Amino acid sequence: MATTPQSTPRAALAPLPGVLAFAFLASLGTGVITNGVYFLTESALGYSKAPNLALAALFGAIYIAVASGSGRAIRRAAKGRAWLTTRGVLGASAALVAVVCALPTLGAWLGGAGAPPAWTFWVLIAVFAVASGILWPVCEAYVSGGRHNRLLRSAIGRFNLAWSSATVVALWMMGPLVERHATLVLLGVGATHLLGMVLVARFPREPAARIHDNAMLTPEARRVSGELLGWFRVLLPVSYLLKTALLPQLPDALKTLGADPAWKPVIGSAYFIARLVGFALFERWHGWHGSRRMPRLGAIMLALGFVASVLAPVIPDLQLGLVVMVIALTLFGFGGATVYAGAIFYAMEAGDSDVDSGGAHEAFIGLGYTLGPLCGLAAVAIAANSILEFETTMATITICVAVLFGIAAPRWLRHRSSGKL
Repeated sequence: MATTPQSTPRAALAPLPGVLAFAFLASLGTGVITNGVYFLTESALGYSKAPNLALAALFGAIYIAVASGSGRAIRRAAKGRAWLTTRGVLGASAALVAVVCALPTLGAWLGGAGAPPAWTFWVLIAVFAVASGILWPVCEAYVSGGRHNRLLRSAIGRFNLAWSSATVVALWMMGPLVERHATLVLLGVGATHLLGMVLVARFPREPAARIHDNAMLTPEARRVSGELLGWFRVLLPVSYLLKTALLPQLPDALKTLGADPAWKPVIGSAYFIARLVGFALFERWHGWHGSRRMPRLGAIMLALGFVASVLAPVIPDLQLGLVVMVIALTLFGFGGATVYAGAIFYAMEAGDSDVDSGGAHEAFIGLGYTLGPLCGLAAVAIAANSILEFETTMATITICVAVLFGIAAPRWLRHRSSGKL
């Protein structure tokens, strides 16, 4: 998520309950569209691995292009236009999601067919990526603006719980509807964003100025925090890479394991439930602050969870394969929570700005969003033209790319930031 418009010191502190409620409502859309749309396209369009991975790659490419420049674009557009506020931009982004979520239903109605046209989902993903690339940087500015020290850490912890719990709710609600009522699910997403616009109306016109804690730390604490920030800034996009490689092919993997269509989103939610539990733990327990074991633990859980998730469909015993899948997704989700919690905490404590702001960090996240699906597409192509199985090819390619990225990223980051993480 990108740098947000420069705040004014006189701006009022945003009401945290309202911001968290908006984050929850908006994340219902993220849960359905960013993470669960592949279940909908499988059901409504008959999509399998390749088209779903292509959809994910499209989202990633557009999201990073918009998010990385949204702050600059809003500031430039607001020059000489007193009526254009950050609050207004946030409300407009939510409205855009509400409108585009009706497109598949409208396409099906105009076409006179039972299923919506495929192009409506591609347009939905593209426009949703644009709206999300604006919405989340602005929302996070309202969370962090004017807060520091324990108040900021508490707000960020509660923010993590709000948005991550919504993704779990979204996937569970999708279960009974995914097979026959895909467009109804999307209309529900649009309705939640319309409700979110009501909450935005009570926000200040601009988010309050960010207050950084870096000056309050001892030199040793700054050094350790900077070191850990560097590790987590590398691991964060790697976690996105693995996640976006895994989730688009998950419906097909669960089909191979014989899962009932209504239970696929529920089984897939094991990742999101584990991530939510991890966020709750890290919000309550602060013993992990300053620990060098955290990035290592997160990396191990991500790698093991990803590999086991991809290889679970190869297990001959389908029931055992489903058990392995749930355990692997749980491990993967907890690893994701470890990495994300560490990244956002140390960015607030030692970084120059929010965790998802700045060109270098945005480029890292964009690489994660796009490289993951591209790894999956490469595996599909190789498996289709050789005797190699998709699952083992997918795991091998993605892990190799993640390792190479982990080696190259720190040097690139140091170069972009003139030696500062």
